[in-house]
Amino acid sequence: MIRVFQIQVQRVLKSEQINRNPSSFLQRLHKIQLLYFLLASVVLSGSIALSGCGGLTPNSASPGAGSLTASPTTVAFGSVTVGSPATSHISLVNSSSGPVVISQLTVSSKSFSYDGLGTLPFTLAANSTATLNVHFGPSTAGAASAELVIASISPGSTSTTVQMTGTGVATAPPAAGAGLTVSSRTVAFGSVAVGTPSIQPVTLTSSGTAAVIVSGGTLSGTGFTMSGVTFPLTLNAGQTATLNLQFDPAAAGAATGNLTLTSDAEASPSDIVQMTGTGVAAAPPAAGAGLTVSSSTVAFGSVAVGTPSTQSLTLTSSGTTALIVSGATLSGAGFTMSGATFPLTLNAGQTATLSLQFDPTATGAATGTLTISSDAPSNSTAIAALSGTGVPLAVDLSWTAPSDSTIAGFNIYRAAGSSSSYSRLNTSVSSPVSYTDSTVQAGITYEYYVTTVDSSGAESVPSNTASVVVP
Repeated sequence: MIRVFQIQVQRVLKSEQINRNPSSFLQRLHKIQLLYFLLASVVLSGSIALSGCGGLTPNSASPGAGSLTASPTTVAFGSVTVGSPATSHISLVNSSSGPVVISQLTVSSKSFSYDGLGTLPFTLAANSTATLNVHFGPSTAGAASAELVIASISPGSTSTTVQMTGTGVATAPPAAGAGLTVSSRTVAFGSVAVGTPSIQPVTLTSSGTAAVIVSGGTLSGTGFTMSGVTFPLTLNAGQTATLNLQFDPAAAGAATGNLTLTSDAEASPSDIVQMTGTGVAAAPPAAGAGLTVSSSTVAFGSVAVGTPSTQSLTLTSSGTTALIVSGATLSGAGFTMSGATFPLTLNAGQTATLSLQFDPTATGAATGTLTISSDAPSNSTAIAALSGTGVPLAVDLSWTAPSDSTIAGFNIYRAAGSSSSYSRLNTSVSSPVSYTDSTVQAGITYEYYVTTVDSSGAESVPSNTASVVVP
């Protein structure tokens, strides 16, 4: 059937090549476009009947005119390093009862490109969606913009336009002494309920002896975005910046993406962070389902840098019917979660325990949020506020002073690792019977002893030793 129809279209074209009348040409061109639309209808819905070589006979139930929309209609790529293309995604939606034939895609700038639909024309079936990938690959530094026009030859459907913008940023040449450290090379968002974005922070540290220039950061992957910094970004030696990565799935299913950071770091001018996440469909409210969370706040208190602290949170199905917890997402630097896989079904009265961990990488206060999504009608979204303070690693020492009125104070000595050489920690005689050593490092064993010093400055023999392993 389709072969016969293609021959008809070829004949129209051939006769048009002979006829040079402009008015006739336009009329026949319209016929060709209409015939092409009918062919698409045959392939998709079978609502057109072919009879030998005699032409086309429509059935009584012809499909409705297609209508094409694009989402989003503006795409801002932000700052993109020259030579490192960035990718975004556009959803093409046909919400009508008839097919739409996308005949042509045009973009007004060579810095922007597209793919994902294959060979045109592309037929988008009724009430369906297709994904168009758009790219920004600047060849020079500076602002750029383009207009993407999506043309359709289907009756009732007009062209759709998408505006795209971006700024090309020149790659900085390697700088002597510059270094960049990324807090994590992998970011796993886990199961995230559709429509409930999850945010994970990534810390950038200037780890060299000179300032580092991060010229750009580009993202790939559906549902991933970033915020928190503006490129180019200059970090002096030892300075840090926090970049927030967000996963906001529009549909259920696994997703992967990459964040590519470009800098003038001498050893690694390009750093890649791999991202993963799974979109989970939000469960509709279920009559009788209920969710109770053991606490709406989780305070970790003071936690030594590099020494994780864990607390538990209990989820209880407190209704009369089974509860579906579709997802739980975390935000905040240093906070992670384990202990459950989503979606999670809890029968009435059943419980599940989430293990929350705070592992600070730097000193200072930190806050976060745990968002739990379920089909409980009264509280489909439960939130727990997280807090903690990163403090330096330290060893606290205390001892009992001898009952001697001539004692003026104490000296504290330390040896590190397998060394038998002890060094005095206090610069002057210490009178308290306690001391905090905040100059320790993780993974090292330390030996300590104390001596007494009398009013004349005479020092006693060492006390017994105390051994401490810093985790």
